Amino acid sequence: MNHETRIKNLEKEIIELKEIVAFLQKKEPKFMPLNEGALKIGTTRKVIYDRIKKGVLEKGKDFKMHGTRYLINVDSVSKKIC
Repeated sequence: MNHETRIKNLEKEIIELKEIVAFLQKKEPKFMPLNEGALKIGTTRKVIYDRIKKGVLEKGKDFKMHGTRYLINVDSVSKKIC
């Protein structure tokens, strides 16, 4: 097997792996605690909490409860708030 064929095969494998990684990242949204998420988005905890209470953010998609704590999906919330 010459080097050019080997390189082409490796490039195909890289593309396949990138597609798998992209699929896995989209499959499960990343939830994090409200305080950390607010810092990452660049807003305050109160702004997000108010949007939850007003019904702007959807339970299960944008946030979920873990006991008495709110966990937010940073990607989804940032699109709706910013």
